[in-house]
Order: sequence, then C-alpha cells, then structure tokens
Amino acid sequence: MLTWPLTAFEEYMLCDDRPEYPMTGIFRVRLSGIPDRNAFQSAVNAVVSRHCLMRCTVVPRCPGRPPVWVDNPGWHAPIAWNTPCNPFGFPEMSFMDLTRFPGVRFWVIEHHHSSDIIIQAHHACTDAIGMGRVLEELLILYAHHRSDKNCVPEISEIDPDRFALRGSHGSPPEITPGLIDHLLGTWQFFTRRPVPVMSRRTIPNQSKAVKMFPSLLTMTMDDISTQNYFLSAKKLGVTVNELLLRDCFLAVAALKKESRKYSEKDWIRFTVPINLRTRADEGLSMANCVSMVFSEQRMADIRNPAGLLKTIHDDIVIKSHSMLKTTFLDAVDLVRYVPKLLAWITRAIPCFSTGVFSNTGIVLNSRLLPRKNGNFLAADVVVQGIDAFPPIRPGTQFAVCVNTYNDRLSVMLNTDPRYFSAGLSKHFLDRMRSQIQTSILTGASR
Repeated sequence: MLTWPLTAFEEYMLCDDRPEYPMTGIFRVRLSGIPDRNAFQSAVNAVVSRHCLMRCTVVPRCPGRPPVWVDNPGWHAPIAWNTPCNPFGFPEMSFMDLTRFPGVRFWVIEHHHSSDIIIQAHHACTDAIGMGRVLEELLILYAHHRSDKNCVPEISEIDPDRFALRGSHGSPPEITPGLIDHLLGTWQFFTRRPVPVMSRRTIPNQSKAVKMFPSLLTMTMDDISTQNYFLSAKKLGVTVNELLLRDCFLAVAALKKESRKYSEKDWIRFTVPINLRTRADEGLSMANCVSMVFSEQRMADIRNPAGLLKTIHDDIVIKSHSMLKTTFLDAVDLVRYVPKLLAWITRAIPCFSTGVFSNTGIVLNSRLLPRKNGNFLAADVVVQGIDAFPPIRPGTQFAVCVNTYNDRLSVMLNTDPRYFSAGLSKHFLDRMRSQIQTSILTGASR
C-alpha cells in the first residue's frame, strides 16, 4: 500500500475544509455534441489510473505528524449522467470527506445538441492548473477510445519521482534585508482586517446555502474585445493579470458604495494564487504547485483608477518575484507541526480576504488535439469553453477566476448564496463586464 505525507498546502486545504464551505474547486467543460458513455467512462478510468491523487484517501496520524495519502489503485470514479441541476446549471454538490472517499466527482449533463462535463475536485488534491492537465488528458483519451487508436498521439509520461517532491519551494528564508519585507507582509496580514463585500450586518440566508450550491456564473468576451483588453494592458504598462485585478477592486468598491455600508478606512483584500511550476514540473501529475499572495487596498485609495493600477503593479511585481511569494507556504509549514494550531487558525480569523482572484492563463494549450474553428476537437465533441471556479470560505464571499481559451477571455464568478441572490451575483458580474469595457476604452485612448 503506497502512502505519501501531505504537503503543507495540502494539509492547510484539509484543515480549512468544512461541510458548510467545502474546500473544492468546480470545473466545467462546455461541449458541442454529446460524449459516448462507454468511451467517456474508459477515458475517466484511464486518467484516474495515471494521477494518484484522484484516487487517494487521507489517513490522520498522531498530533504533530502530518496525515498521509493512501493509494486506492483499484478505485474507479463514478459518473453521474443528467442529474437535475440548480438554476445556475450545476448539479447539487456536497462536502467531500477525504478520510472516506477520494476527492474527485464527475457529472455529464446532456442538452439538445451539447453537453457539459462537470468535475468537483478537492483543493487538497489539485490546483486549477493541475486539473487543466487532467482535462486535456481526458479529452485526448476520449478521442483515443472513439477513433482509430493509431491516429491519436500518446500522452506525455508522468514522472513518479517528481510527485514525491511536490510542495517543495526552495530553501527556508535566510537572514537578508529582504527578510524585513517578508516579515512585514506577515505582520500586515494579521493587523489589517479586510471586510467582506456584504456587510456582516447582512443576515445570511442559510436556507439557500445547500439548494443553491454551487452558485456559479461565466462571462466570455469575444476575440476582438479580448485582443483589445490585452492591448490596453500593454499600453498601460502592466500585465493583463494586474489590469484584471485592478478591475476587480473597482467592481468590489462599486458594490460596497451601492450598499452604503462601508468606511473609507475599510481594507479590501484579494487572495491571489501564484503558480510555482517550473520546467522541472512538466512531468508532475495532478497536484498543488501553488502559493498565495495577498493584494490589499483601502476604500479611500480605490478612487483613482490610474493610481490604483500603479500600486497593484508595484505590489505584485515585488511579491511574485521575491521570497514574498512563498510567505504563505513558509507560515503554514511553520505552524503545522504545533498540534491543532493550523486547524485553530482556519477557524479563528473571521475573514482572511474579501475575495479570491485567480488567473489560470491559457487553458488547453495543446498540440495533441486537432482544432475546428479554433476550438479543440476530441473525436465527436468540440470544446466550446472551460470554466474553473475556486472555492470560497467563511467571510470570503466570492471568488473570481479568469482564463483564456481560443483567444477569448472568460471571467467566472463563484458567490456565497447566503449573501448573494442570483440577481446580485449577475449584477456583480455585470459590474466586472462594465469595468473591463472601461479599461478597453482607456487603453484605446492612449
């Protein structure tokens, strides 16, 4: 029986998991056409056999020692077909107990001439980029089972030795001048208390929590608008990621002002995942290879969009190109060996961040699948888009994820149904859409 200790990040995600707020990511592949059931089941079985964390369960150990993954090599992931969906178009999902079952579930929802592949995956098992590799392999293997096997290229090999090194991110911090910034960032994290989008005085609607989970919306821009937005970022001297984060701040500030329940001294904080993968990780199986940085601004400082963008640019450059990008992992690694401290921290702080902002970049950037009108073709189905929704936690009432597929930018929104009605969620996404259009016009005027 193969076992592996959980990494610091994996253990954090396990501790931050709870039935009311499952620490699970949700992924949807939007297809033209309907996949063949037998071929799809065979493809899922093949993918699960390649990626061990898709079939592992967790076994706790004595205090002070991290729990371990235990492999279940004979496990096959069940697939639910045409399960009834909520008004957002998703089947009812629930908490995933990793001590009892592996952390991945599959659904296929058929429409008239299209379908959705939906996956719920525990964040202790993978990040969004790791799941992106799984989705690419799933489509390739599906095509392999539907077509002449000699016509489908083989999938790249997975390096089992690299899996054992997942979670490593270099040596511990040395005593250098940069360590001052490292410690200052940690101090600011605990002294600056961010506020949620909806005031704590807002009474949460607990009755909607289960029925409306997950509450997910997607906005996809056309290729011309996407190109213009990327060009605006270039003209403004920032990355697309920084411009999108600025627009998220402005959208949140607009919502706060509409509610009239805010102070100019309020801190708005975004959790921003940072990809730590290098070329050496090309053979890494599905896993987490990510850290987190935090971008925060006071409401008073969000008034000036140009000044806000410069502040975000300077902040992200420092945090993503220095030891600060691993501050979060270093802190988790330090406290995890104090019995029950990590679990206590995940429950003691009412609001880590106002929201989550994740940019997974170009999805399905594959040379192994043919294209049809720019979209990837897998035998008898065509991929129209891929949506990814990060989890939310108490106090963090929404998460935004952004990706690019077939030269089209998509913005995906996950909201807490206790605080966000369907109408308010749509209004929030419309705010993002409006702000993105404003940024395009600003760039065009340069």
